[in-house]
Amino acid sequence: MHCRHYASCGQPWFVEEMAHMAQYIMESHDVMQTCTGFLATALFMTLSFRMNRAASRWWKGRELCADLLSNARSLSQEAKLCCSDKAYATEISLLGYAFVRAAEFHVRLEPNERFVEAFENLLRKPILEDLLRAPHRPYFLTQRLTLRLADAYDAGHTKNVRLVVAVQSYINNLSKTMESMEMLRSTPEPWGYQKHNALLMQLWLAILPMALTPTLLWASPVLGAAIGYSVYKLEDVAVEVCNPFGMDNSDISLCIINDRFQQELLAALQTWLQHRSCDAVIPQLSEPFSSGGLRD
Repeated sequence: MHCRHYASCGQPWFVEEMAHMAQYIMESHDVMQTCTGFLATALFMTLSFRMNRAASRWWKGRELCADLLSNARSLSQEAKLCCSDKAYATEISLLGYAFVRAAEFHVRLEPNERFVEAFENLLRKPILEDLLRAPHRPYFLTQRLTLRLADAYDAGHTKNVRLVVAVQSYINNLSKTMESMEMLRSTPEPWGYQKHNALLMQLWLAILPMALTPTLLWASPVLGAAIGYSVYKLEDVAVEVCNPFGMDNSDISLCIINDRFQQELLAALQTWLQHRSCDAVIPQLSEPFSSGGLRD
């Protein structure tokens, strides 16, 4: 019936309906502003909580990376003090580096090829094969560190038991840091929070033009689009920094940090061996180890 009336007037049937809707929006401007204001308060509170939590996760990841490198450096220093046999001290130091690199690959879910490329010149082939079969590769290396330290102690190549305990404490700290990194990476945000936050954001952006139009008129689409872009970008930032161990531009550069640690460790070992007047030579990690390198 309405369609016949509009057709008799020479106008499409939806023109008058849109006019009524526009008039309703103009008359209900105060109600629209109240609704959008309430939704905006709820939305930006949830966005603020999410941004703060994401930034806290990123900063926690940074602290864990610093703890990992600090414990690996301290392990190397303590091994030099503990072991009277320089080959054992060198092996423990390089296994500490291997753990740091394995932790990087593990939290980034790197394929087996990356482990082979990094460790084929550092570990003997049987040990490398055992590493690839291990369900948790960083923990396999902590087990290897403990075994080699026990071998040095049983062979009488350690100075005293207190130093052995000190070295083992750094190995335990490596395991603890690795567990914290894995929990940070694998623990997602609550699903209900993510779902309701996205629904609230879409609802607010859908109602926002109705509150802006009576005041801004033709400028409403421009400003509404700018506001919507800002809100979605805040959401994207929170999602991106929530996992600090990924490959995004804002994530922690684990590969660069570990490359620098590798160079510093090799330089420190070379200086230490020269100071101790030892004939052993520390090769680059990209070169095969000689018989004086890592033992079986």
